Amino acid sequence: MNILDKARKQDPEAFEILMRGELPGLYRIAHTILNNDEDAADAIQETTLKCWLNLKKLKNDKFFKTWLTRILINECNTILRKRKNTVSLDEIAEIPCEASADPDDWKEITARIEDKYRTVIEMYYVEEMPVRQIAKALVISEENVRTRLSRGRKQLKQILGEE
Repeated sequence: MNILDKARKQDPEAFEILMRGELPGLYRIAHTILNNDEDAADAIQETTLKCWLNLKKLKNDKFFKTWLTRILINECNTILRKRKNTVSLDEIAEIPCEASADPDDWKEITARIEDKYRTVIEMYYVEEMPVRQIAKALVISEENVRTRLSRGRKQLKQILGEE
């Protein structure tokens, strides 16, 4: 019996092992979308809970990562909707300044890419997800994923060309 089957039968140790392997990728995606450690942690916590409660509903094991990523993206979108209606004191007090980023710092570089392109770039290059899997996770067409990758790459080239 594989680890996913054990987790599906509500084995807490198997579930912990399963999720431990997915956490780094989930964090990168959540942080890419939310740009905030606390919100990313909240999204991952909700995703983990929903995964635990609904793992029995997953029909095809090979789509586990896509299914889990879709739950995470939905949680991130929920947090973004809630965030739209609030303004933190940090944001009010923050004085806009030009980023003095180290050119080798991936986060600083990708932070300058539009959100919809940054998410696809992260999923493709960092998470090494295939285009088909990204399309399913984001509920967009594969062609749209390829377009976003292309536009994201152009933005990356512009950013890297400036520095």
